[in-house]
Amino acid sequence: MKFAFVSNMDGSPWGGSEDLWAGTAERLLRQGHEVHASTIDWGDAEAEPLRRLVAQGLQLHRRPIPRALTVPALVRQRLSWRLGLSRPAPHACDVIAELRPDLTVFSLAGGFPNADLCEPLARRGLPYALAYNCAAEHWWPADEHRRRAAALTEAARAVYFVSDGNRRLVERQLVCAHSHTEIVWNPFRVPYDAAPPWPATAEPLRLACVGRLDPEAKGCDLALEALARPEWRERDVTLTFFGTGRATEGTQLLARRLGLEGRVRFAGHVPDVVGIWRDHHALLLPSRYEGMPLAIVEAMLCGRPCIVTAVAGHAEFVTEGETGFLAAAPTIDAVADALERAYAARTRWPELGAAAARAVRARVPADPAAVFAERMLALAQSR
Repeated sequence: MKFAFVSNMDGSPWGGSEDLWAGTAERLLRQGHEVHASTIDWGDAEAEPLRRLVAQGLQLHRRPIPRALTVPALVRQRLSWRLGLSRPAPHACDVIAELRPDLTVFSLAGGFPNADLCEPLARRGLPYALAYNCAAEHWWPADEHRRRAAALTEAARAVYFVSDGNRRLVERQLVCAHSHTEIVWNPFRVPYDAAPPWPATAEPLRLACVGRLDPEAKGCDLALEALARPEWRERDVTLTFFGTGRATEGTQLLARRLGLEGRVRFAGHVPDVVGIWRDHHALLLPSRYEGMPLAIVEAMLCGRPCIVTAVAGHAEFVTEGETGFLAAAPTIDAVADALERAYAARTRWPELGAAAARAVRARVPADPAAVFAERMLALAQSR
């Protein structure tokens, strides 16, 4: 069969949202299917996972990075087309539509279906599915965008979400509900049977914040502000940020401004996730918005409790006082309250971590990409 994946990721060459479609494409290639993909052309910065897929047989259709043209440049471009001096390059999604895949999956790293990407297939009546990887309370579409996104969502053969919280939010924002929605899971970067021992030393109590340094999404500033409060200055607690991002410098400056130099560390990107949890007692992730973070799934698989905000799918995985602690909202006060409850129960953290390990395995399959590949095959065959 013939499959295509279209990613709307345009902020960086790769991110957690890409792992599911890429892993699914890899499994379909192994089974002998023809697989195409459309992504932004990042040139020399193209992500290594994408290069590996191309080496395995993926047929890649690259799109230019979107850029806004000035009015004079736009006029010159259109005049050149009309005079026949140049021709517009065919859109990568028009190319994919002409291939007539048995199924196309639009992987939405954030936001709503993009008409430029989806409509070439929708116009031809070709089957497609949508995979929403993230949603946010502040991403409310204007009416025209909402109508088009709702129509594209309703016309999809299936709509996938990484959390039920995201599903409810998107349905509220688009004022539409699809009859075929399912929850899917992103592949994780730790063995399914990972069981790192509890850290040998109880003090200092070591928290880890795993994810990109982007306060707008990850709430790094909320963690720093909460730990800068007077009651925490006398406690033997440290926080390490694992990751990099567009606000690395600003986050480091804020930590220094708050006087947290000796208690907050920035370790950068660390590929050995299990190694992180050999040395740390709990995850702190005060996100403002999410899909369903790999950091939570991986921490729970490694038997660590999670202190997180109740956004997106966090409360679907973390149960207050049983597998972790939930801040009611992404605010400094709410995060500080959750940290206070967690600190009061710190002697129970090994017990909570063991419960987290059981809970996540009862919810997430060992190979999420293989499960999604099976769903894609079933959907394509049901035409």
